Amino acid sequence: LGASSPVTIAGCVAQTTAETLAGMVLVHLAAPDGTAIFGPRPMVTDLRTGAMSGGGGEQAKLTAAAMSMAQFYGLPNSTIAGATDSKVPDAQSGYEKCLTVTLALQAGADIITQAAGAQASLMGASLEAYIIDNDMLGSILSAHTAIDVSPETLNLTAMQAAITGAGHFLGEAETLARMNSDFLYPQIGDRRSIAEWQDAGGLTVWDRAHEQVRAILDAPPADVIASSTTDRIIETFGLPALGTY
Repeated sequence: LGASSPVTIAGCVAQTTAETLAGMVLVHLAAPDGTAIFGPRPMVTDLRTGAMSGGGGEQAKLTAAAMSMAQFYGLPNSTIAGATDSKVPDAQSGYEKCLTVTLALQAGADIITQAAGAQASLMGASLEAYIIDNDMLGSILSAHTAIDVSPETLNLTAMQAAITGAGHFLGEAETLARMNSDFLYPQIGDRRSIAEWQDAGGLTVWDRAHEQVRAILDAPPADVIASSTTDRIIETFGLPALGTY
């Protein structure tokens, strides 16, 4: 926006929509049985420097508008969100990523790339950011789920029991049952009291993320692919055996 497209959001979205649709047409012409998704990537330019700026409110609105066009055409889609301009996983990184990812999701994005770990306008990455962003993305997805409204969830009987009984809902069986099913608890986000946090060393979210990064890197590598599958891949494609690279 402002560099390789018009400086207005409307003009930028119109251009990127036309370009993306043209690309999908070319895919169909080259391979009629091929599949493609609508994947616009409009990005804001900081007009003071000419550099890409992926974390501001304009970027969030621009991405959401592009995803709205995907909804208009009824196309499966993908976009970029979470491209903070901050160089480290700090407060700026958190609010920029949360803003852009949330709006993209609310606008109907099917696939969001660069949503975790990316820093410095996509010019860098942080292992600690991957850990922190995992918590953030879980919260965003949790907030995006529909609210179940039914006689069961309105639970007027429990309200009456609380009024005439204990005066709270903490002892209700449903409260305990929904404790794990209806709530997402952060892995590294801190919800302890100030005193408990201080007694535990007063670590920041980056400190806790760094500890988890070290634990993951120091642990033995996980066998995510069966050895028999690995052997078949090596044999089929004539690859060197593992450990010989």
